Amino acid sequence: MKSNALIIFFIILTLFFNGFSQAQTSEPEHELIKKRLKAFYVSYISESAKEIVNIKKIDAIKMKYITEKLLKKIDKEELDYDPIINAQDCDVQWLKTLEIIKSSSTTQIYIVSYTDGYSKRKNSIKLFITKEFGSFKIANIL
Repeated sequence: MKSNALIIFFIILTLFFNGFSQAQTSEPEHELIKKRLKAFYVSYISESAKEIVNIKKIDAIKMKYITEKLLKKIDKEELDYDPIINAQDCDVQWLKTLEIIKSSSTTQIYIVSYTDGYSKRKNSIKLFITKEFGSFKIANIL
């Protein structure tokens, strides 16, 4: 009887420390989203700023980070600017000032901003983020 109690005690202790270590090492969801958005904007701006833009690479990047519904909406609107960067042209220098913050108003809104080197103004893009198939994606540009 004593050995059963000892085994149960060690199982509970192991589960407790395992749960504690996972809680300590896992990042908060908003930090994961910010990292994902940074990865998207770094790859998107870097590829879009090239002298010869590879449309297939741009499309692959967009498909990885943006919902299909939003991509269809953007394509349908036939805009004269890129709503993803809120500009017509792209400059790799924007990456030096790229900033991503979580909106205080709601958990699903993030604000991506950078300083335009030409006008010296801060350009901000509000994004609505959703989880799709286990991955965070941009679902809307507000």
